[in-house]
Amino acid sequence: MTDSGRPPVWRVVGPTLIGWMDAALMELEAHAELLDRWNVFPVADGDTGRNMLATLRAGVEAMHEDGDDGLPGVLKRLADGAVRGAGGNPGRAGCLW
Repeated sequence: MTDSGRPPVWRVVGPTLIGWMDAALMELEAHAELLDRWNVFPVADGDTGRNMLATLRAGVEAMHEDGDDGLPGVLKRLADGAVRGAGGNPGRAGCLW
């Protein structure tokens, strides 16, 4: 809490988000095999963790590409990369490429 009794206001900027997503990717890499054991609808094929990892890895790699380092630019690269790298049947459903 601040002196005014209000919670502090956090300002997220592009480089901060990149750091957070790098850390999230490292955690997912460490636990992808555990996630593979989960039974996930609609296809219980034992690759949930690997599919999530492929999706996040592609998004994080895209965030590190040259471009606008403002939050909107970083978020766009993250989203575009994640969609391109989405693994598994649900991840590719409806994609045009």
